[in-house]
Amino acid sequence: MKKVCTKKTIIVRDTRASNKTYLGRYLNDIDWSFVSNEIDCTSKLDLFMNLANTGINLLTPIKHIRINTVDIFWMTEKLKDLICKRQKAFLKEGRHSIMYKYYRNAVNRERKICKSRFYTSRIKELKGRNQGCGGKR
Repeated sequence: MKKVCTKKTIIVRDTRASNKTYLGRYLNDIDWSFVSNEIDCTSKLDLFMNLANTGINLLTPIKHIRINTVDIFWMTEKLKDLICKRQKAFLKEGRHSIMYKYYRNAVNRERKICKSRFYTSRIKELKGRNQGCGGKR
């Protein structure tokens, strides 16, 4: 039986701790006194939301990630990009080239990291569910 490969787009934001820190600094550095100068609550809310959304969009931009529905669960965009670069190096220079070997090793390292992260988070999730069932078995 052949699997149907459909592509799906997911919209995400980069929410690393560093970006959250930058956003906090951005919001902290704004002089909010001009918001209180607005006449009604609706205009105050609109001004606040405009400033907050500007900071969010600049510091944590939206990314569109394409995934195939038949991809392995732990496959990431970074790993796919490395695989693509490895294949280009292979087709251009052959399997004995330095660039191919570099990307081959990078793909292997990243694959191990991705699998490890996925299964570690999966185990945590399952342990969390098991704890809620009323104790050890």
